[in-house]
Amino acid sequence: MISQRHDAGFTAVELLVSIMVGVLLLSASYQLYSVALSSSGDAQRRTQASMAAYDLLRSRQPSIGTPCAASTTTPAVPSSANLPGATATVVATCPYNEYSGATLIRASSVTLLTATVSYDSPNTKQVSRAIAILP
Repeated sequence: MISQRHDAGFTAVELLVSIMVGVLLLSASYQLYSVALSSSGDAQRRTQASMAAYDLLRSRQPSIGTPCAASTTTPAVPSSANLPGATATVVATCPYNEYSGATLIRASSVTLLTATVSYDSPNTKQVSRAIAILP
């Protein structure tokens, strides 16, 4: 004899399977959310470091003279960068000077400024930005 079910609703097994599927979907969504949150934080810090490097280049640009003179400075990272513990190095090089051996033949007036900002200690990451200046 085949019995027919006339009661509306779900059985315990159907409810258990639906709960398990819901838990799996919820845990997968949480993992995706945590990865997206981590990636967006990294992108934000990289952008802040890049903007700090450009600020350092802009602040150093008016002091560049002619002929080119190589130098290295370690200015403070602007507090507006919101990168605690970050360090910066600004290097001025003369890529177009002409040399004969170690003797300078002709000094160029073009200066290449490179700013490097290091952040996220102890897993240090770096952002470098450069600009060529002809005073």
